[in-house]
Amino acid sequence: MQVSCSAHGCTNRRQRESNIHFFSFILKNAERNQLWINAAVRKGFIPTKNSAICSAYLIASDSKSI
Repeated sequence: MQVSCSAHGCTNRRQRESNIHFFSFILKNAERNQLWINAAVRKGFIPTKNSAICSAYLIASDSKSI
């Protein structure tokens, strides 16, 4: 199964030789899940068990909030 980042405008895909990691949305932790949904910057986005976000985008969105 091809894994791609759910963040708006992000074109990262899981590849063997890559330093980018992918993380599934934490559906059971509502607070953390909402933070990651906000990081995805997609209007009306509701993640599923197959949704993922890449480390490059999480780090970029985290540094903007500091």
